[in-house]
Amino acid sequence: MLSRQVGNRSSRTVEMYEANLGRFQRDSGAQTLAECDALTIQRHLSALGTHLRPISTYQHFVCLRAFFTWCVEAGLLSTHPMRGLTMTTPKTLPRVPDDDAVRHLLAACPDTFARGGC
Repeated sequence: MLSRQVGNRSSRTVEMYEANLGRFQRDSGAQTLAECDALTIQRHLSALGTHLRPISTYQHFVCLRAFFTWCVEAGLLSTHPMRGLTMTTPKTLPRVPDDDAVRHLLAACPDTFARGGC
C-alpha cells in the first residue's frame, strides 16, 4: 500500500487495492507469496466472476496484476504468477435516455430543428 501512496495514487485507489488484496488473501487461503500461483489466481477470479459484475472482476484482475508486478520488481518473487493470464476489458453499452427524458430535453430547446425553429 505504501508504494501506491508514494506513487501518488488517490486514497480511494489505495483503499480499493487494500480491499481487493485482502479479499484475495481471505478467499484464496494463500498465506505466503509462494502459494500465489497462476491456478490459485485463476480460481479466485473465476469465483469472483460468478457473483460480481464483469467490470468489478476486471478491477480485481488489474489490482492483482499490479501487486504481483510490484512483487517481482521488489525481488519478492522471481517470476510473475500472472504471466500469460489475460482478461479483456468488459464493454458496456451507453445508457440510452428514455422517451420522457428526450421530450424534456427538446422542450428545453424550443429553437431546435425538430421543433420547427429553422
